[in-house]
Amino acid sequence: AEGNKVRPLDEQELTDMRNVEVTFKDKLAPGSYTVHYELRTAGGALALEESRAFLAADAAGQRLARLRGAFDALPPAKSPGQAAASESIEYILTLLERATREYAGDAAGVAHPLANRFRKTLSPIRAPSEPFHLHRDLDLAEALAADLRHGRKPFAARTGDLRLAYRSSIDNTLQPFRLFVPAGYAPSKNWPLIVALHGAGGDENAYFDRYLNPANGENLFKQLAQERGYLGVAPNGRGQYGMYVANSEKDVLEVIDRVLAVFRVDPKQVYLTGHSMGGMGTFGVGFRHAGRFQALAPVAGAGNLAGLPLDNAPDMPVLFSQGAKDTIVTPESSRAAAAIARKKLANFDYREHPDDDHFIIGVTSMRDVFDFFDARRKRAAGNGQ
Repeated sequence: AEGNKVRPLDEQELTDMRNVEVTFKDKLAPGSYTVHYELRTAGGALALEESRAFLAADAAGQRLARLRGAFDALPPAKSPGQAAASESIEYILTLLERATREYAGDAAGVAHPLANRFRKTLSPIRAPSEPFHLHRDLDLAEALAADLRHGRKPFAARTGDLRLAYRSSIDNTLQPFRLFVPAGYAPSKNWPLIVALHGAGGDENAYFDRYLNPANGENLFKQLAQERGYLGVAPNGRGQYGMYVANSEKDVLEVIDRVLAVFRVDPKQVYLTGHSMGGMGTFGVGFRHAGRFQALAPVAGAGNLAGLPLDNAPDMPVLFSQGAKDTIVTPESSRAAAAIARKKLANFDYREHPDDDHFIIGVTSMRDVFDFFDARRKRAAGNGQ
């Protein structure tokens, strides 16, 4: 519990493949817990081990019931801000209600912990972030419901890390996204926006939960957005492998539209970045919809640049970052893509980091990305835009 050992569970001898059930003899106090599993040979040697976190939260069920009643009593939304609040409440509420009945995470989490550990030893995977954070998301949903109930503007002064959702025009489903609003945000002036596209196997939580600053362990994307004065948004892209084409691309554009409708964002100061598959998406979405972005900063992902309409925006500023030790997106492929881009683009910068692999480049390049966007902001301000 909260990092401290509570009690051992019963050991069981396994002579065949079967389910194992262990019951807690005492009621658990509310809090965060971890179950640690060990599989040992007949001689006692450790063969496999795995841990799984869970939350004991009796009061959460009562809060969810109250929130459901409050949500069902809300009047129809009459403004973009009210729609944003209502749809986000519904998404959070539905997800948390589901989590009281079944595991609501990714497929790897549904597998038996020991079987999942064995699979990882054969083929390492990078699992997505958890789909929700109970206290953060439930607190937000309750606060948004209270604002709507009392006629307050739900996003007039709300800042920080927000789990939100919108109703898609594609199939009328609720689609999640994460938004960071820096402390000090006020709708009395225009603000810049960075759109961040996750890589394959990730989701809208990746840029907000991973990419940690090695100096302090804090999320670097949110830290830099606060320091530099940006709103930052991460779309889901209709799943882990949408490739930012078709419906996946539509999701990115609709998330941007939602943020522009609710927050005071300068539409001429919208910037696009992404890592790995998100880097390819940055090139693709960025040039297919060049009029929507001020600058692009793809990281460790280019794809087929010869097939993209680079001629749509020959003056588009682009910073392309690549790790020289990348074995997933090879530096050779990125150099070839950069050669194509240099012939087509007047403001193209390719930076290769000599010591970085495919994953660490997402962190080590991030300050360069923000610096690059900062320079575009200053140049636009100097030109009176």
